[in-house]
Amino acid sequence: MRKIIYKTVEKIYTLCAQIVLYRHHPTVIAITGSAGKTTTKEIIGSVCARGFGPRNVRVGYGNLGTTTGVPMALLRINISILDLHSGWGGIVLLLLIPVVLIKTAWYIIYPFFPRYVVLEVSADKPGDITFLARYLRPTVSVITNIGSAHLVNFKSRAGVAKEKFTLATYTSPHGHVIASASDAREFTLDTYTRSHIIALQEKGLAFGTRAAREVGLVLGIGTKDIDYGIRHAPKPHGRLDTFVGLRDATIIDSSYNSNPDSAMAVLSYIADHAPKKSRKIAILGDMLELGADAPELHKRVGEFARKHVDLLITVGPLSRAMKADYHADTCDDALSYILNHITSNDTIVIKASHGMHLERIVSALRKENYAT
Repeated sequence: MRKIIYKTVEKIYTLCAQIVLYRHHPTVIAITGSAGKTTTKEIIGSVCARGFGPRNVRVGYGNLGTTTGVPMALLRINISILDLHSGWGGIVLLLLIPVVLIKTAWYIIYPFFPRYVVLEVSADKPGDITFLARYLRPTVSVITNIGSAHLVNFKSRAGVAKEKFTLATYTSPHGHVIASASDAREFTLDTYTRSHIIALQEKGLAFGTRAAREVGLVLGIGTKDIDYGIRHAPKPHGRLDTFVGLRDATIIDSSYNSNPDSAMAVLSYIADHAPKKSRKIAILGDMLELGADAPELHKRVGEFARKHVDLLITVGPLSRAMKADYHADTCDDALSYILNHITSNDTIVIKASHGMHLERIVSALRKENYAT
């Protein structure tokens, strides 16, 4: 029954999105990849808003990149994807149908719609990106990286690449595909598309900034506006949110989600950006949906972490493979340990799959939330 409800909702939402796109023909900029999609989308959105004016640019809310999330992002129905993944997700989608239909009717009648749409595109299973790309038909596509996320569904990085590169296949032949040079070479991106390929050498967090710059140049935005948009791009919640926390330690909240590639990118970030004399601490939790390779991938992240931070704390059964300085079975255990060791000289990054709920540690490390 749940599957029938979801498929019905998906068809209704998709039809509404197709109607709006057909009515207004906006330029679509689509972003996919194993990590960094939401942050990259926000930077690109900021650059476009500066170049064309906020009214002319629609940036998808949050990380609504699924087959039902993309239509909601297009129609500006701002709801967290976490609400859709809850036990009530199907009911929420059903209850939103009248809102979707009303908004679609409005956009059919109303002559104005943003000229540029910046959307995140993700896949829970093989075929999802094909389903979305067929009607989005992006003018510019950005593929942040091909990593080890969702291996339980895609089996291998080659399977991930095949899914992500489908976005390039449906990109306008007169458009542009921006991707990592190493990924493009390893998985022969040029065999997937007739679009112009822009291969970037940057990796990790630097990739999003460079990709936003390239998107701006492709769309004809001036370099001053591009620089301004990059500097003033909002940071999505739980993705490198930085604040001064308990005992004046610097806290970097990257707790929203994690996979091996994004975890190593964040560890590189703290190594490069923490003050030289600061003690660098990583609190890492389990990375979920990695399939049979999970133990080896956790071990690899642990080896990488020990080279980049001074103290490694892990949470969860899978993270035992990281061989941390301190391992905790629960968030409460990890929090108790860090509260006994935190100093003003510390820079602490917190990252895990959302199902580990390490945001509870982040909350406890905020000055205003800590009860003495």
